[in-house]
Amino acid sequence: MMNRDECLQALSTHYSDQVVVPAYQAAFEWMVICPSDLTYLTTGAMGQASSHALGLAIARPDKDVWVLDGDGSL
Repeated sequence: MMNRDECLQALSTHYSDQVVVPAYQAAFEWMVICPSDLTYLTTGAMGQASSHALGLAIARPDKDVWVLDGDGSL
């Protein structure tokens, strides 16, 4: 089984210029692993990362949007 840090490390190898919407602890780890101005932080918005990501994807259909959410937000 991979832990969160290993998953984020693996995902970062595929990152180019996507908008990334990480939630809670993943947000802090993602900012260290793959810092980018295209990271949209949603700390303090439990359960809202997917909604924010959907809004960003609708507003910017030219950009890929990744949401990094966890089971605590479901």
